[in-house]
Amino acid sequence: MNKKPIRSFRDLEVFQNAYRASIEIARVILPKLPASEKYDLYEQLSRSSKAIPRLISEGFAKKHQKSGFQKYLDDAMAECNETIVSLEHIKDIYHIEVETCERLIKVYDICARQLFNLAQAWDNFKYRKHKTTPNDHTGRYAQKPYTTYYFLSHIAIAVKSITESLKFWQDVLGLTLLTIEEVPAQKVKVAMLEIGDTHIELLEPLNPESTVAKFIEKRGEGLHHIAFAVENIEEVLEELKKSGVKLIDEKPRKGAMGKKIAFIHPQTAGGVLIELTEE
Repeated sequence: MNKKPIRSFRDLEVFQNAYRASIEIARVILPKLPASEKYDLYEQLSRSSKAIPRLISEGFAKKHQKSGFQKYLDDAMAECNETIVSLEHIKDIYHIEVETCERLIKVYDICARQLFNLAQAWDNFKYRKHKTTPNDHTGRYAQKPYTTYYFLSHIAIAVKSITESLKFWQDVLGLTLLTIEEVPAQKVKVAMLEIGDTHIELLEPLNPESTVAKFIEKRGEGLHHIAFAVENIEEVLEELKKSGVKLIDEKPRKGAMGKKIAFIHPQTAGGVLIELTEE
C-alpha cells in the first residue's frame, strides 16, 4: 500500500479528523445550546474542540524536538478527552443532536488514540537505541555499547553574507527562515532555515578573528559542519571520551538559540567537523 508522505500537519489524518469535527461542533452543536450554558458548556466545548487541530499544527512545527512535539500531542489528547466529556453532557442533559454527539464522541476517541500512537511512533522513529550485539557465547559485549540517541539536527554552511545567501536558500529554494541571531561567544551570526525534518544553518562571521572567518579565508564558503542532536550532552561527551573519540569540547558551551553544544574533532570523522547539540 502506498502511503502519502507527511510533509505538512495537514497531511496528518488526526488533524483532518479533528478539524472537520470542530467545524461540525461550531455549526451544529453550539448554536443549539441554551443561553444559560454560554459561559460553561458552550465556552468549554468551543475552546477544546478548536484547540485540538491548533495544538497538532503547532506541535508539528516542533517535530525536530522530542519534548516539544510530544508536549503538544499530550495537550491535544487532554483536549480530546475534555471535548468528549462536554459532548456527553450535552447529549445526556439537553438531548441535543444525540446521534451527532455520539458520532463525534467516537471521532474524538479515535483522535485521542491516534495522537497516542503518533507520540509513540515518533518517539521510536526519532530516538532509536543503537546497540552493538553480543560478540561471544557469553552474551557479553567487547566494549560498552552505545545507547545514545542521535538524529540529524542541521547542516551548517559558512557564508560571507547571510543576506546574500538567503536569496538562494529562501527566495529560490523556498526554505522557511526560522530565526537570525548573533552568537557573540562564537563571533558569528546564525540563520536557521527549516527543510523537512532537519535544518540548514548559515554561519556569517562577525569579525576577522572568528573561526568561521578563518575557515572561509582558507577554504572559501561551503560546508562547515554537520550537527547531531542528543538528549544529555554531558553524558554523551563522557561516553565518547571513554571510547577514545577526540573532542574539541570536553564540556558543552552555549550555542545558537541558547542550546548546549560541543564539537567532535574532524580527525575522528574523516575530516568532517561534527557538532553535538542538546535537544
